[in-house]
Amino acid sequence: MKNDRIRSNTQREDLFSPQERKEILNRLLSAFKADSRIAGVLVVGSGAVGFDDCYSDIDLSVIATKKKDVLPVYQEWRARIEKLLPVIHCCEVTYGPNSYLYAFLLDGFVELDAGFVCLANLLARRQRWKIAFDRSGKIEDIMRSSWEKKSEVDTKAGYLNRIDGIWHYIIHVPVALKRGQPWMALHYLEIIRNRAVELAGLRHRLETKNFRHVDQMPEESLIELQKSLVSTVDHTAIMNALRIATTCFF
Repeated sequence: MKNDRIRSNTQREDLFSPQERKEILNRLLSAFKADSRIAGVLVVGSGAVGFDDCYSDIDLSVIATKKKDVLPVYQEWRARIEKLLPVIHCCEVTYGPNSYLYAFLLDGFVELDAGFVCLANLLARRQRWKIAFDRSGKIEDIMRSSWEKKSEVDTKAGYLNRIDGIWHYIIHVPVALKRGQPWMALHYLEIIRNRAVELAGLRHRLETKNFRHVDQMPEESLIELQKSLVSTVDHTAIMNALRIATTCFF
C-alpha cells in the first residue's frame, strides 16, 4: 500500500450528510460514464441497496473494457477524482495484475473506495452489488454466474481452510505462556476466536470479512464468544479464555 502525505486543506469538522454522499456518487458516475474506455461501474456493498445508514461509505468497482486499459485508466483517474472532489488523503492498493484500488478520504469524512478491474477479470466478491451503468451488456451475467460458483465452492472450502491447522494455534497458547510470552498467547487466542467467528458466519450465511455482519449473529453465539475476551495478561484468565474459544470453534 502506498500512502501519500495527508493534506491539511480540510475546512470542516462535521460528518457528511446522506444528501452530500448522494451528490458525490452521482457526480462520480457521470464522470466515469464520459470515459469511453470504461465498460461500466458497479456500486457494491451497502450503497447497492441505498446505504445501511448515514455512516456508510461509497464503494465502486470501475470496469475497463480492455485489459490493456486498466492500468492507464487507474492511473489517470486519481488526478481526475482529486480535481472533481475535495480529497484529503488517498491510499493506493495493488491486489494483483490488472486489479487496483484507491481509498479516498474526502472532506466531511466521506470514504470513497474505487476499485479498477477489466471486464475479462470481473468476479462477484460481495453479495450486494448494483449496476450503475453497463455499456457491454455483460456485467450482470458475469456477476450472477460468478457469485453462484463462488457460493458453491466457498462454503466447503471455508470450513476446510479454517479447521485445518487450528491445532497449531491451540497448542501455542499454553506454550507461549510457559515461555513467559503472554502477548504472543493473546495473539494465538485471537486467531482461534476469529476462526470461530468465521465458522459461525458460514453456518449462518453471514459475511465475516472485516467482521462486516458479525453483529447480526444469534445473541447466544455472541455471548459465548464474548466470554473468550480477556483484558489481562494473567495466565489463568488466558487459559480459561482458550477453553471457551476452543469450545466455540468446535
